[in-house]
Amino acid sequence: MIILTRAPFLVILAGLTAALAADGSVVWAIPPIALVVVLGTMLVSFRVTLRGQRSVAAAVLIVALCCSSWVAFSLSRRPVLPSFVQAEGVVVESRPWGRLYAVSVNTKEGGFLLKLPFGELVEGQRVRVEGTPKPFKGTVSGGSASGSDFREDRFWYARGMTAQLTSARFEPLRQSGGLRDWSVHRWRYGLFRSLTLHMPSLTGAYLNAAWTGKRDKDLNEKHKLFGTSHLLAVSGFHVGLLMLGASLVFR
Repeated sequence: MIILTRAPFLVILAGLTAALAADGSVVWAIPPIALVVVLGTMLVSFRVTLRGQRSVAAAVLIVALCCSSWVAFSLSRRPVLPSFVQAEGVVVESRPWGRLYAVSVNTKEGGFLLKLPFGELVEGQRVRVEGTPKPFKGTVSGGSASGSDFREDRFWYARGMTAQLTSARFEPLRQSGGLRDWSVHRWRYGLFRSLTLHMPSLTGAYLNAAWTGKRDKDLNEKHKLFGTSHLLAVSGFHVGLLMLGASLVFR
């Protein structure tokens, strides 16, 4: 199986993508569709002369079954919402959302989304939030120029959010600077801020896209215009660079 020797995870990704594209609304159909696509993809490159390919194929099918079942379970999960939320948490993400800012906060009661008029809260900041949880919207038709549908609920569920807080209020908490306040989100924001302030604009924008996942809006638009947006996303090229650097250190 040539495809397994060159890109083994591509087979599983193809199965999951086809299953979600076929009919993502029927979650119980995701595992069987994924398994059929994975098996068909492997059979295309079947070579009788290769030894051990049946064992590899069985392992890939098991992994595909586990992954597709997890995806189906995640999509079918509907969290039970409390009537009111009042908790302390950490800001894990702050991003523009239309004319507003979408702020994700992780608390002991779950992850909650706040939509604010200003980007007042930064990643890694500890806050106290309260409000009434509201389920996310489902399909929003015409969400892009290509006519594809955008599922706000799936978008935020995939990021660990439980619901959106309406009539929300928040209060930033004092940062002690100790180990209790440390988080990977605070470290990422610090890196983003340092690259933005201390590096040339283009260099900082590219490094932020690669290291923190934050894309500069103007740079993103330019790459969309020239059809090179993939350079700002994690791809096989970036993984190849990472493996090349690792091979130089760990011979």
